[in-house]
Order: sequence, then C-alpha cells, then structure tokens
Amino acid sequence: MQSGVTAVRAVYFAGELGTVSTTGAVLVAGAAAAAALGWVAFGLYSCGQALREGRMVEVRRHFGNGYARLLAQMTEQPPAADKSEIVQLLAITGWKSEFARLAQHYTSGADAGYFRMIDRLKTLGAAAITQDIDTLIKKRGPSVWSQVSERQRSKYGRDVEQRRRSYIQLLDQQMDTKSATLGIQLL
Repeated sequence: MQSGVTAVRAVYFAGELGTVSTTGAVLVAGAAAAAALGWVAFGLYSCGQALREGRMVEVRRHFGNGYARLLAQMTEQPPAADKSEIVQLLAITGWKSEFARLAQHYTSGADAGYFRMIDRLKTLGAAAITQDIDTLIKKRGPSVWSQVSERQRSKYGRDVEQRRRSYIQLLDQQMDTKSATLGIQLL
C-alpha cells in the first residue's frame, strides 16, 4: 500500500511540475514576444526620427539653393539677377516665419504640395539674401556692393556657377555641423 501511495504522489508531483513548466514556458514566451514588440516599436520610432531629420536637411538645402543662386547672380558684374524678381523678393515679409511654418509642415509628414513647397523654400532663400543685401546697401551706401561683389568673386570664384556651388558647399557644411549661423558673410 505504501508503494501505491508513493506512486500516486509521484504522479501528482509530476503533474504539478508539468503545470509549473508550462506556465514558465508561457511566461518566457510572453516576455520574449513583448521584448520583440518593444524592439520593433523602437525601430519604427528610430526610422520616424531619421525621416524627420532627413526632411529637415532637405528643407534647409532647398532654402540654401535659392540663397546661393541669387547671391551668385548678384555678385556678377553687372549683377545678373532679374530686377523684377528682386522687387518681388524684397516684397516678401516674414520669410523667417514662413520658412519655420513650411519646415514644420513638411517635417511632420505632410507631403501635400511637395513641389510647390520646394519652389517656395527656394524663393524664401533668395528673399533672405536679397533682403540682407538691401539692408547692407541701405546702411553702407550703393558703392559697398561693388566691393562685396569683388570680394565674393575673389573668394568663391569668378564664374557664377562656381560661386553658386561654393556657396552651397559652405551652406551644407554649416547645416551638417548644425551651425547657429546659416549664410554667407558678405563683408
């Protein structure tokens, strides 16, 4: 009889052990699934962050392209920029706030009107340098511009396209280093 009781206890204990093992296996599987889900969520978050950062670089580069194009044209002798375009660029008020709004809109994932937005960013870049030039000429007089133009051509190249590429390269470096200042020093 003693051996029968021992046999029953052994079966009962094995059943409990099996239950504990199954529960442990379920808990381990659940923890592994949660960890995998957390890893996937972190990966998606990282991808989203990289996308936002990439879009901000794109926004700044389009702005910089408009800036560089206009500055290169304005430093030609005589300036090659279209006078009616200059008048329109000087009329743009609040380009900084519009730039900030467009940058936020695009980096948040809104793709509507992408090509119009690119054109507008280039226009805002051109407006920024045009207004800087206008301010400089108003402060120092019209004769300062010939000095600025000569200095720019000497430093960044005689050819308009060479200057434009040099300006873009400098602006890209400023963006890559997250410089507080974005722009080309005129004087």
